[in-house]
Amino acid sequence: MSDFVTRTGKVYSIIPVTAKGNPDNPFLSGAIVLEVPGKYADFLTIEFGGDSGINTLNSINEGDEVEVKFSLRGRKYNKKDGSGEGFFNSLSGFAAKVVGSAATTTPPAPQQEYRQAPAPNPQAFDDDLPF
Repeated sequence: MSDFVTRTGKVYSIIPVTAKGNPDNPFLSGAIVLEVPGKYADFLTIEFGGDSGINTLNSINEGDEVEVKFSLRGRKYNKKDGSGEGFFNSLSGFAAKVVGSAATTTPPAPQQEYRQAPAPNPQAFDDDLPF
């Protein structure tokens, strides 16, 4: 059973479409890296496959603000060297909707400018130490 998760964030990068499997009838897949804001931003690699997934990827640009619907999947496999089992997780995208394009997102607020404090005046210190 796999429940869907929805996250909104900025497309940090797009991983190009690649062909996998049978060369005569390959399975096409690509991915986006979604930057989800927070105190410590998350960077989620969400894979899209098949014709509908590729169409979704083609409608997205780096920097776009998107809402993505995906599922979290985990798999178990036997290690090739026979040393036991291994596990991996993947995020499989099902839909993505652009909610703000890179061209229309507001630029970040300018950083406050800081000036160097003036050097202390050695004449202003009282050198009468009690010890």
